[in-house]
Amino acid sequence: HAKGLVAALIPGLGDPREAELATFADIFGRDGHVALTHQRRPGEALRLHRTAALARRFGLQPLATGDVLYHSPDRR
Repeated sequence: HAKGLVAALIPGLGDPREAELATFADIFGRDGHVALTHQRRPGEALRLHRTAALARRFGLQPLATGDVLYHSPDRR
């Protein structure tokens, strides 16, 4: 049912769970991506590194994303 679809998993705070990535990889395979987004918390670089390594372990592609907070500067 997912053939031809490209998807990105956006983990919540902290590291994604292995079971979550395994299920996602089973559905999307190499068309699955794991979003790497800065959360502005201590240990950020290590968390991003672990998440990217875990994604690759399940055959998913790490995907760098921005953290858009506002759609226009006057909304700050």
